[in-house]
Amino acid sequence: MDHKSLQGPSRSPGDWFLALILLILLSLPSPAAGSNDIQFYDVNVYSGFSGAISPNSIQLACSGRQDVLMTHFVSHRLPFDPLIVRRIDNQTCHIHYEPSIHGFRAHAESHAIRGMFVDIPHMRLLARPGLPLGDSLDIVKAVLARAPGALDVSLGVAGSVPRPLVNRSLQVHFPNSRHRINLRPNPDVQVNSWSQDFIKSGEVRETTRLLTPRRIFEGDKANGEQFKALLDALASKRTGRSRISWEGGDLMFVRSPRDPQRLLLFYGDAARPYWADNLTEEEYAYVLRVEFGADEAIYFGSVAPHVDYVVSFIPEHQTALLVQPVTGNLELAQAAVKMLSLTFSAPVPTLVRQLESALTGPESLQLNSARIRELLAQARRESHGWAMPVDGAAYERIDAYMKEACPQDALACVGPRQLPSLVANHPDLLADWVQMAAVLRAGQSLPVAMFSVIEDQLPGQTAEKERRLREKAETLERLGFRVIRVPWIGGEMTGSQLWAGVSYANLLLLDHTLFVPVFGFGVPEQKLVEDIEPRLPAGYRVVPILARSALLQNGGVHCVMGLVRGDGIF
Repeated sequence: MDHKSLQGPSRSPGDWFLALILLILLSLPSPAAGSNDIQFYDVNVYSGFSGAISPNSIQLACSGRQDVLMTHFVSHRLPFDPLIVRRIDNQTCHIHYEPSIHGFRAHAESHAIRGMFVDIPHMRLLARPGLPLGDSLDIVKAVLARAPGALDVSLGVAGSVPRPLVNRSLQVHFPNSRHRINLRPNPDVQVNSWSQDFIKSGEVRETTRLLTPRRIFEGDKANGEQFKALLDALASKRTGRSRISWEGGDLMFVRSPRDPQRLLLFYGDAARPYWADNLTEEEYAYVLRVEFGADEAIYFGSVAPHVDYVVSFIPEHQTALLVQPVTGNLELAQAAVKMLSLTFSAPVPTLVRQLESALTGPESLQLNSARIRELLAQARRESHGWAMPVDGAAYERIDAYMKEACPQDALACVGPRQLPSLVANHPDLLADWVQMAAVLRAGQSLPVAMFSVIEDQLPGQTAEKERRLREKAETLERLGFRVIRVPWIGGEMTGSQLWAGVSYANLLLLDHTLFVPVFGFGVPEQKLVEDIEPRLPAGYRVVPILARSALLQNGGVHCVMGLVRGDGIF
């Protein structure tokens, strides 16, 4: 079974009595130097991800006597788990990690959302509204327009952009908003739109605190230094910096259905390469559990890049929404091919035409599966050369402007000195510029995504994913959750380009509304979304949110929002 659960100390009276005895022992004279001493050994956690962990944070505590070792852990209010004890040179050893914020306990999904952090590319914000792209700006606008009540929203925008320009743009994009929207100046670095990955809220003695990771990598070593300034800018009296690196989308906290006092952590593999390669699975889970104050850690990796792509929760009804791969859907495969033909229409590649032909007919997925696989393999090799249509007139206007305004440095055209002129005097040009850049960027990711959607519709393609997800469903049911399956379209997790697919579990639950990301496949996707609401607990509704740009970059709705589930932060 795939279920790996590392539980915290039992709350039974017998164990509390043992803890009391151990605390009494602390007042006795210390044992003589020798086998009763506790020695600490550094664990080699070097992974090539520079700065991923604070030095000497993870150690092995060893003693010749297990009771002495247990006494030490109790005195430091750290959980001691006999299941992860190692025997080294006749000593008993246990992984030793102290939390970055002592007493921190992550907020569970059942805590009401009070606000959110969202990061937005400044050019996108400054441009007048145009065709929706499904990026972080479009997503937060759509959510706030329908969200009940009033939320605190911290919008991160490059700090070099003149404040009057930003304020004017906020009024354009969020007119007369009932929400409290505040600007958060960000360092001038590449935008990280996955705000969920660098913020986790919780409590220390009933006071809301935020925890941010030591570094943000998103799987790329170069990101660590690049996003360091972004994390530094989040520092405040209520914010603590973790001693370890992690990605918040891969950590979900839920109250146990059987014992609401117990906090369950569902975790995946995202943080493992940063500092846990030399730890066992159980030790890796132990460190995460201690850091976030959870009582039990349940492994939910091996399916998607982050846990929030696999499952979401309706805590009030102890319900888990677990993804189910969409397969055998001819209409969806045809919609994916159509999207390729509309995107790469200068001219439409021969392989796309051949895929259209192979997918004609009600039994084509079964009868033509070998031919379709052959075409997809060839398309993966050749798609980098497919041409996208470009608005020639818009391109010429942009090129002429750059030659006149910033002939030596193209980036200067969008720098703080020239932005006011661009926004005020060339709004059409700016809108075209942003739209063209977004379309070209999407075109780089679209082929891999659409090939994945098509291939998943073929017989037997999703068998391994389905097997792993059945095990996850069994784990959830064993924990006491009711399981509802929701669609997961595509997902290419092998090869040089990875794509997480379209996960309807990567949603945002506000009150009784589920904001679900959609790609824009039209009728076949609409049918999938409409099938969700009737299976939810009474009173819940589904609101689809166009999130194409975010989905192409391995995101969704949940990913772009760093959620705060407590008061006093904003």
